[in-house]
Amino acid sequence: MVFHEAAIPSVPRSIDEPLSSHEVNIDGAFHVLRACADGGVEARSLRRIRPRHTAIPRLLPKVETMLPSPRSPYALQKLVGEY
Repeated sequence: MVFHEAAIPSVPRSIDEPLSSHEVNIDGAFHVLRACADGGVEARSLRRIRPRHTAIPRLLPKVETMLPSPRSPYALQKLVGEY
């Protein structure tokens, strides 16, 4: 079982340093997924839990059918990782 929790979790840094933020948050997630596939790890999701980033509207209650609306590079990077 693999839990991928590595990231640069910073909206300001994703704006100020977009390249390093992209490399860690998007490319890093890709490398973890690729290593899992190469190692025979079966892809599963125990439960989709949305992180606290601003990738979805600020409506309550939040439900899985809500469409994402990333409002920062960091939110978009985390959304790419989910997909």
